Amino acid sequence: MGLRAVDDVKESVRAAAGSLVRALRGISLRIMDLQQTPPADVAGCCRIVLPLLAGSIGLGSSVDVVRGVSADVICTGLKTAGSAQVLPVLPAVVPVLLEALSGMEDARLNYVEQHASAIGIDAERLAAARLAAARASSLTEALDAASRALTADAFGELAPGLAALIRRGVGLSTKAGTARLIRSLATRLGQDLKPAAPALLKALLAAVTSESSMQVKRAYAGAAATLMVRCVGDKRKDKFVTDAVASYGAVAISISPWHRGDAAPAAAAMSVDESSGSAEEASRQSGGLLLRELLKDSNDTFNKYASQILPVAFLACHDESSSVSGVWSMVWSEGSPSEPAALRMFAPELAGMIAGCMASSSWDRKKAAAKALLAVADVAGEQLSPYSPALAQLLLTEVSGGRLWEGKELLLQALGGLGANCTATLAQQPGTAVLLKGLLAAAGRQKSSYRAAALASLQKVLEALQRLGGLADGQAVWAVVSPTLLAALQRQLEAASKQPDKPASAVENGTGATARQGDNANEEVKPLPLSETCSCLSSACKLLPVELHGDAVSAAVPVLTGLMAAPGLPWASWLAVVTLASTVLDTAGNGPLVVACIPLAAGLVHVLQHSTISQLRLKCLEALVKLLKAVEDAHATNEFQTANGQAGQLGSVNKGSTGPGGLSSLVSSCLAEIQAQDPASAHKALATEAGQILARCLQQGV
Repeated sequence: MGLRAVDDVKESVRAAAGSLVRALRGISLRIMDLQQTPPADVAGCCRIVLPLLAGSIGLGSSVDVVRGVSADVICTGLKTAGSAQVLPVLPAVVPVLLEALSGMEDARLNYVEQHASAIGIDAERLAAARLAAARASSLTEALDAASRALTADAFGELAPGLAALIRRGVGLSTKAGTARLIRSLATRLGQDLKPAAPALLKALLAAVTSESSMQVKRAYAGAAATLMVRCVGDKRKDKFVTDAVASYGAVAISISPWHRGDAAPAAAAMSVDESSGSAEEASRQSGGLLLRELLKDSNDTFNKYASQILPVAFLACHDESSSVSGVWSMVWSEGSPSEPAALRMFAPELAGMIAGCMASSSWDRKKAAAKALLAVADVAGEQLSPYSPALAQLLLTEVSGGRLWEGKELLLQALGGLGANCTATLAQQPGTAVLLKGLLAAAGRQKSSYRAAALASLQKVLEALQRLGGLADGQAVWAVVSPTLLAALQRQLEAASKQPDKPASAVENGTGATARQGDNANEEVKPLPLSETCSCLSSACKLLPVELHGDAVSAAVPVLTGLMAAPGLPWASWLAVVTLASTVLDTAGNGPLVVACIPLAAGLVHVLQHSTISQLRLKCLEALVKLLKAVEDAHATNEFQTANGQAGQLGSVNKGSTGPGGLSSLVSSCLAEIQAQDPASAHKALATEAGQILARCLQQGV
């Protein structure tokens, strides 16, 4: 009656009711104090007062004063009465106290939380602050006292109420407080909670996925992990880990390791059931949260299941969603003591999961698998090598056909990384030619970034083949790549010649030259990117056997000379061409093939005369010195006669195009100008050296 009258319309009634409530409060607290009252009387008072104040006329009231008095009496009574005295009423009182954690918060906090982003407040920091305030409240102190008093039998009565709060509870503090209470009881009572644990665990696992607040997700995940470690049997633990791992949706394909003499892996026949591979983001994240809390709660239990968890964790680290990858990254980094060692250990499992994601219809899954494969190949190439043929077949199928979706370049990067780190195996199966043709086919697509990624991967594979030494078939490699790449350079030269007054950035951004007609037959096929094409051709030249050097030099020199003489090329494009010309000079050596390289001098001079970029000028001068030295050495060893018996003369080459003085006059005047006007000392030194060599060549009648 006193509680009802506190909010009466008459002031006199309210004053009298206030006095009554204060008197009853003092009496109740003295009776519920075990130090002042016999235990039997304390228990009797608790059975009457605590449920009454926890009901609709106490904490359930809409009057702030009533709720405050009720909370004060309940909290103080739970702390002063003995555990045995309050135990019978705890199953009824504890759920009400948990609801009061949110019910007694300022309602304006909910509004602020819902509009946090609009008013410039970090929602996660706000939620953390609210939970910190709730943990410091008297309600939480009372719940801690109740937790210490509860027994396994009483928890059996309380468990349905806690499960209902997990499923239908309202308010951040209520949900987090429920999880905290369960975790505390599971830690203290352990296996005594085994009968009630499965129902609570089921509710917690569902809530981790469905809850929107990250703070509450972590709290529920922590409670579930503690229940799993301390309160359930081995079969339930196995199911917990299996379900958490499966929540990410990774599907593994069984791949047998390939050995020399085995048949090609039937990658095209592989398929994946997408029913478990299209998990929502919340589900993918929930597994990582549960396993991270498991790792924090019991490292020994986590290590028992590490071989099942860590491969999926590494794959999930590369998920496109930052919220998912962030959680799983913590599982991987904290669960694996050494990343390189873990990657080497789990390479077979990762190969199967990567293959499964590649066979998925989800583009995000394919991108995550590509990033994971690239990382594994870089660190554990030797362990991944037996599985590389099957993975390469899957990648080749993906990159050379199908729709060009956003991020598909990652598949090309993965194929390049696989080819660079498992080169010896892939050279046998599916074969170097198949791998190179697949990359060249990808370079023929219409998307600029896709073509550039294909050529970058091609260069990585060509560089890896150089490391194989005599095991690489340079002649076969040249036969595959040179027609496409040389034709691309020729197309670049034609395009530059047609547009002499335009900057050649449009030429640089072109597409596949000799590959198929892009993705739309009605669109004009543009040349391959110039810089990447030159880099690939340079790597291919280094693989050539000696008997093919002449073919390479004769095919490359005319187009390189023309590109260096083309007006308006960007300096980066010129630098790529000059670098390739230097490689061609290395290929020609100091023998008779150097005669065919003499026209390069005209192109190098043109670049020097039309560019002020220091890096480019230095490269041109180095190439010019290399050319003149090769000419001088070839003449000194009597190897300067061409195959037709004609002597190559610096003073007679290209006379018609360079003026009366011939090529030697053009080179000499350019070098003299550099020595006189170039401010860079390195440039002057190279120009002086080149001029001295040229003078000696002319004196010898070269």
